[in-house]
Amino acid sequence: MARPNDKFYKALGDDIRLKRMAKHMGLRQVSEMSGLSKSALSRYENGDPNIESALDTICKVLGINPNEEWEEVAQRLGDKHMAQDQMELEEQSNDVYIGNLTPAHQQTVKDFIDFLKLKERK
Repeated sequence: MARPNDKFYKALGDDIRLKRMAKHMGLRQVSEMSGLSKSALSRYENGDPNIESALDTICKVLGINPNEEWEEVAQRLGDKHMAQDQMELEEQSNDVYIGNLTPAHQQTVKDFIDFLKLKERK
């Protein structure tokens, strides 16, 4: 599995914040229950990738499953990015659908299309 990017950690932190607020819990309460500092919790909710080391603890306090939380955010972001990537690929490849190919094969197809476009110009 690829290492999550900054957008993932920001989305994960936002989701954790929303779930904390939905339970009417402040940072101080979560801090006291988890043993994590308020400043660390704030950083995690703002997208700090070090949340990985504390996610189990935070989720336990909030009463949520850390694996489900991780997968939920990954799925939500994956679907959005996959749709956006697909649109970009279709535009770049002259409306040829190549989204079901591996990234390496997609690049080969795009390179070949660029090659053909160059040949047309000559």
